[in-house]
Amino acid sequence: SKNTLRFARFRAVPRAIMKPQPKNGPSEVFSMTLRRADARDSARLLSLYASCVGLPFCTWNADYPNAEILSDDLAGEAVYIIIEENGQPLAAVSALAHSLWANDGIPWQLNDRPVMLARVCVRPDLQGQGLAARFLSDVLEILSSEGFRAARLAVDKNHLAAIRLYEKLGFSRCGEVYKYGENFFCYERPLTDPSFPR
Repeated sequence: SKNTLRFARFRAVPRAIMKPQPKNGPSEVFSMTLRRADARDSARLLSLYASCVGLPFCTWNADYPNAEILSDDLAGEAVYIIIEENGQPLAAVSALAHSLWANDGIPWQLNDRPVMLARVCVRPDLQGQGLAARFLSDVLEILSSEGFRAARLAVDKNHLAAIRLYEKLGFSRCGEVYKYGENFFCYERPLTDPSFPR
């Protein structure tokens, strides 16, 4: 389908899942596919979410994200994932046509057909390997092709690695909000620019 992309020979594999290699030998290579998730992915996605709970700056807990939230996202065909050949999800994001925080006093500047990115996650042993940047860049291209003209997101204001990633991807800070007991920076970027930073 138009929403299935192939990552060709992604080499940034963490040591935690690398097979032993001879000194100066080649890196292990594996194939990944980006696609829209469906109900068959539910159990594995909930496991992926749970694996991120407790990580530094992760605002999730045992009750969030939960099966009901995921079911709603899947019903709206809003979840994009990267899977290995064995079907295990490596990363996920929900792209919501309705803004979760449209009425929280955030001074959003880009209000023409925005999409809200939420529940962004990468399997912990793959974090810091460049996978999130590649994944989100391709998801933004898909969303642009579907007619969305801006992307929004919120990030814990102390999560410097995530902030650097989003700014690298062209997002600009437009406000700050206190919600769910946490302080978040709010970011947005246009999707009309043909150049998508990686």
